[in-house]
Amino acid sequence: MSEHSSTSTVAGPSLPSAAHPFGGDGGDHTPLVINGGAKEAGDAAAQSAADRRPMRRIERGLVCSVACGAVTYVAIQGGEWTSGGRLYLASLFSSAVLVATAPTLRQCHPARILTSHIGSMGVGLVARMVVPATPLTIAMSVSVALCLVLVFDALHPPAIANAGIGLVAPESISELLSLVAVTSFLLAGAAVAAAGLASAIPGRSMSLSQFWWRRRR
Repeated sequence: MSEHSSTSTVAGPSLPSAAHPFGGDGGDHTPLVINGGAKEAGDAAAQSAADRRPMRRIERGLVCSVACGAVTYVAIQGGEWTSGGRLYLASLFSSAVLVATAPTLRQCHPARILTSHIGSMGVGLVARMVVPATPLTIAMSVSVALCLVLVFDALHPPAIANAGIGLVAPESISELLSLVAVTSFLLAGAAVAAAGLASAIPGRSMSLSQFWWRRRR
């Protein structure tokens, strides 16, 4: 019997080169190390996942509904203040829902909200100067507004309805322009506030500064 030391290194079998996509000739033997490191890494990953656990559905539903109601109320009050208590922008409801439930989406970026709301209303107001309000012209107005905001990469989907509103609304052009300006700025401010709150939740990977620069794809 050999008198060499009984301590030895357990080596894995030789693997073919196809099993080494990152280099190597497949003939080297990698020592198989079994210790507590894997368990510690697993525990750390589990703790990290627990830290990133999202809010439960009931909590999220309550927070989002309250936020949506607050944004809607403020935007309606702003529109009524602008128009002397007579008007509010109907498309703000969908915008408020999107801002409250997914504030860190690119589509909720303040620049997109402003561009889509004001630009779409502008398309509708130009259309009302040259064509009557019919189902066809309303559809065409909405299509043109959508095309423009996509070309400029500034889509905020709920705002495209303003192209139809601007075409059919009986109010004057100045009233509608002031209304959409006040409403869109209030929504943009709400989007910044909501994104800031969302980024403050433990485990969120996106900071408010990252969200601000995320307007482009």
